[in-house]
This record gives sequence, structure tokens and C-alpha cells, in this order.
Amino acid sequence: MSPTSATPTNIMPQDKKTQSGAIALSRAARYGASVAMAAVIAALTYATTRSPLPVNFPWALSSLLAVAVASIYWGVGPAALLLLLMAVSADFLIPDLHVAIPGPHLAYSWMAAIRMALFVACGCAMIFLAHTRKRLAEQSAVKTDVVRSFQTMMLPQTIPAIPGYTIACHYQPAREDEEVGGDFYDLFTLRDGRDIVLVIGDITGKGKEAAASVALLRYTIRAYAKVGMPPDEVLARTNALLLDDQDAHSNATVFIGVLDTITGVLTYCNGGHELPVVASRSGHYRLLTGTSMILGVMPEAEYELKSDRLDSGEAMIVLTDGVTEARNTAGKFLDTDGAAALFAQSIVSSKARDTAERFDRNLRNYAPGVQRDDIAFVVIARRRKTHVRTASAPASQAA
Repeated sequence: MSPTSATPTNIMPQDKKTQSGAIALSRAARYGASVAMAAVIAALTYATTRSPLPVNFPWALSSLLAVAVASIYWGVGPAALLLLLMAVSADFLIPDLHVAIPGPHLAYSWMAAIRMALFVACGCAMIFLAHTRKRLAEQSAVKTDVVRSFQTMMLPQTIPAIPGYTIACHYQPAREDEEVGGDFYDLFTLRDGRDIVLVIGDITGKGKEAAASVALLRYTIRAYAKVGMPPDEVLARTNALLLDDQDAHSNATVFIGVLDTITGVLTYCNGGHELPVVASRSGHYRLLTGTSMILGVMPEAEYELKSDRLDSGEAMIVLTDGVTEARNTAGKFLDTDGAAALFAQSIVSSKARDTAERFDRNLRNYAPGVQRDDIAFVVIARRRKTHVRTASAPASQAA
């Protein structure tokens, strides 16, 4: 897939006029809404003060709430206008707040002035607090968008498209978390597309430190694998690099597998990561066992090389602990065996995308509450044994 180039858009003078007109109209509408709201509250205040019934309209409370709403939705200017209009109208409509023209009872006028000053001070405080809340919410939203965009950029933008195999990737950040998580995956090919290299991992920690470690780990593993190192040596060298990097201060669980797309043989090494699952539509499944030490902990850690085979009609999933640690309403973890059984139940066709979508739906049904951790998984399904040169497809379209 060739990269797309972005060209700047030139705004013509007529477009600028239209945009300026729309902004002015929106500003006028906000100020007009403030005037209308002030008129409604003033009318209600006037009606109750002239009514023979012993009913008093809560003018002060209503005005302050209206000012807060105006500050949140319309901005500081309309809210300040509304506060001014309410203070002026109250001076004429409410005898206890009449301070514009001091009467013969100066003490009473000073008390009214103090009351009015307190009302205005409360209104200004409401504007400040409401505006601050809105600004913090906007900053939080921008931060979340930037974080998610940055995390998406650290994932592969294209995945291999090989006849006979379908691949689907899924990544879902935790909704309640605004920090960059440590989950990552990578997919690339070797030997002119004959081998698919699948990497998935989880870095400890969150934030910019985790993001830096993810970038280091992903491209280090890719570089070692590209020169032909077997998975066990890749993890051993990456482990040594993490320990030598004084700025990393991270450890990680990593699974790396090299799948021969002609024979279906998978050579893999697991550095303390969640066990992958191979299953078929019959409902049978098996775990790819054999786990070594996590990376970044022990200098002389040994990593065991294992192998398995992905036969026609079978599918494999590699996942992070956000799946196995998903909890149902009773607080029970899904765990490894539960995730394996759930995956076997999710294989409804030979397409990896269908299986991934069904697995995600089944996972949400099992754990319908708040997602506590990032969730990442990759599904590879084998349909037939023919093989041609590989192409690349967008990650969102591969299936």
C-alpha cells in the first residue's frame, strides 16, 4: 500500500467570509440565549413578587444555576452578560435588593448592597468554576485523543496478506485510563513472504516511559528477527538489551512466533506471556505451552524454542492479559482455559475477521462491566496450503 500524501487546503476569501459569518452568528446566538434566559427568570420573578399568593420564586438560586449552565455551554462572555442582566433586573424587581438609588433608609440600602455584592461574587465564582471545569474536560479529551493516536501509531499500520491465511488484529484501550498502555503487537514477513513473524507483548507500567519501552522493544525484536535470528535468540538478546538500558527500567512479557506459511509449522518462544491457543471449528483447542522468563529481570535467563503446527481449518490467537484477567459480574477471572474455550466457541468461519469479531463479542458478554485493562489480540486462520508472493493490506481491512 502506497502512502497517501496530504496536501494543504487553501481557503478562498469567500470561504473565509462564510466561516467568519458562521462564527459571528454562533456568537450572537449564544448571547441571545443569555438574554432570553435572563428575560424568562425576570418574568417569573416579576410574576411571583406581584402575586397575592405566598409563593416566592427562587431567584438567586435559579440565576446562579443559569449562569453556571451558560458558562459551560456558551462561554464566559454570555455567562457574564447573564449575570449582569440578572443583577440589574433584580435591582428593579426585588425590593430587598434595590440598591441603584439609595433610599431614605441608608442602613437598609447598605444591607441590600451587601446582598447584591454577595450575589455577584457568587455568580463570578460560578463562572470561574464552570469555565475551569469545561477547560479541564477539554484538555483531558485532547490528551486522551493524543495518547490514543500515539498508541495506534505504535501498532503496525499494515499486516501481511497471504493467500491461504487470514489475519485479524484487535486493540481496545481501557476506557477509564488516559495513559499510554504497554500492550503491543507486530506482524511482518521473512524470506520473501514465506514466513510470518508474529510478536505480542506487554510492558510493565504506563505513560511515556511505557511508550518509549514499547518502541524500543518492538523495533529491537523486528531488527533481530529480520537478520534471521531464531525466536529464542531474539528474546535472549532483547532481554540483555533491556537490562543494559539504564533508562528503560521496564520488564516485559513477549511471545514471538515464526509461521512457515507453506508447511504450517510454527516455531516460537514465549517470554512469560499469556499462552496462545490453537483451535478449530469442531470446538477442540490446545494451548501452546512452554514459557520462559519474562524479559528485563534476569541477565542469564534461558529461552526455550518450541514448535507446533497450524493445520488447514485451524486458527490461532495470541492475546494479552487484558483478556485472561477480564472479570464477569461475579468477579471471576476468565483465565487462560476460559479464554481458550471462548476462542474455540468463536470460530464460526474460516475468516479470521469473523472469528475475532465473535471472540470480542463473547468477551464483552462475559465481562460486561468497565474494562480495567488494555485488550489486544491477533487471530491467524489457515484455509488452504497454496502460497504466492505476499502483499500488504491495511490492518483495518485484512481478514
